[in-house]
Amino acid sequence: MSSSFSGRPDTSVPASSSPTAPSNDPLSDSQDAAPFVPNIFDLVYLARRAEISVTRPAMQLFLGAQAIDQSTYLGHGASFEVFYKRVPKSGGINYETKGMGLTISTRQGQYDERVLVYKTAKIAFNEMGEPLAKDRRAMDSVLMELYALIHPPLYEHRNIVTLLALGWGSNPYNPSYRLPVIVTEHADHGNLAALQAKEILPSETKRNLSLDIGRGLEVLHRCGIIHGDVKSENILIFSDPQKKYVAKLGDFGFSIVGLASTEPVRIGGTTPWRAPETIAAIPRHLLAQTDVYSFGLTVWRIAMDGMSPFHVICGDSGGGTSLTDEIERLKREDLLTAKADLGEWYPGWVLSAMEKLAGGSVPDMMKVVQMLQQVQTTLAGGGMKMLQAIDFIKYIYWLLHQHGMSNTPLHGQIKQGLITAALSDPFYGKVAEVLKRCVLRNPVDRDLAGAMSLLNRSDDIQQDAEYV
Repeated sequence: MSSSFSGRPDTSVPASSSPTAPSNDPLSDSQDAAPFVPNIFDLVYLARRAEISVTRPAMQLFLGAQAIDQSTYLGHGASFEVFYKRVPKSGGINYETKGMGLTISTRQGQYDERVLVYKTAKIAFNEMGEPLAKDRRAMDSVLMELYALIHPPLYEHRNIVTLLALGWGSNPYNPSYRLPVIVTEHADHGNLAALQAKEILPSETKRNLSLDIGRGLEVLHRCGIIHGDVKSENILIFSDPQKKYVAKLGDFGFSIVGLASTEPVRIGGTTPWRAPETIAAIPRHLLAQTDVYSFGLTVWRIAMDGMSPFHVICGDSGGGTSLTDEIERLKREDLLTAKADLGEWYPGWVLSAMEKLAGGSVPDMMKVVQMLQQVQTTLAGGGMKMLQAIDFIKYIYWLLHQHGMSNTPLHGQIKQGLITAALSDPFYGKVAEVLKRCVLRNPVDRDLAGAMSLLNRSDDIQQDAEYV
């Protein structure tokens, strides 16, 4: 078993040491067997590093226990409770330095109105400053989150959530110890899952967000960090003046530092988005490949407007097999790549998406024929854009299915037309090949760089070069 913070085994014995090697030190056996236990001073050390790393910190006024305790509850996870506070615009503080008859004036701490996010660790400490046994996993999560957010290549990257400060809030478990509070920027559009639940994104936006996630993973892996829980709920969405939305990776509680481990490591993750090999310990040189698998599934989910691809490709598993069991079978037998082609899932997704949009309302067949004639006439006259036409044809395709006409030539022609149109799309036309580079059973065969090159355009490649 390993620490999720360092990725090393949970003892102080080096991996190369022999557990049966003789020792002349009478204390060596007991010392070597002692588990590594983090301490509150580990947080103090990282807090000092955070102060040095952060270039535009939040004002101290908003980092104290009173300000944090009066913030608004936002949600919670396994290791954190999350709150937020809207902070008014600040003109900063004017500092004057006098010497040799001169007065030098500088202003620091200016910023526009913004929202701060407080991530409060759910940790109870004992009198020695050590977390209680039940909270050591939470302590590891806090340490890992801080370690990732203050690392310069990550702190400076546009696809990693930005750390603003470290605060200390009231501790309901023990007033003598304050709880560490990670202060980050606020994702004004929530997470990717929430965004796709309320808005149907254009194809180009889906492509851009997929690239954002991939770029975030690439920089993490270059730094030797494995995210460990890539999914839409952990992708934060921010406003962007050029592309409307930008995606950033957050929630590093499951992350590990891959290069720090010399032994196989067990990692966390969320079913069904994790790689199949995560059911067992994983050699350190293959840890990053687990993120690549989850990236592929996340891109697939983005393509389906946030819907789980497994609900489409599995359908009714039948035979008494649960959906979870069927998903694991597809992963284990390396069948997902065969399901990746557009013809395997795109028509089924269109039917599911239209069902959701229609809300159960199905017009009669006469109305369907009239709508089909209308779209043909409008297209011929140039009065409808192709994108509008495709959306309308998707609806017609669903209506024919609802009226039991799935086996008719017309339904088949519309189905083939939708697939052909999707193949010509800059995003959907690449999804199948992206999946075939990511959702492979053998970790060695997964290729994040190859998947990114498929999604990239020339202007994207120039942007990627800025973050290498």
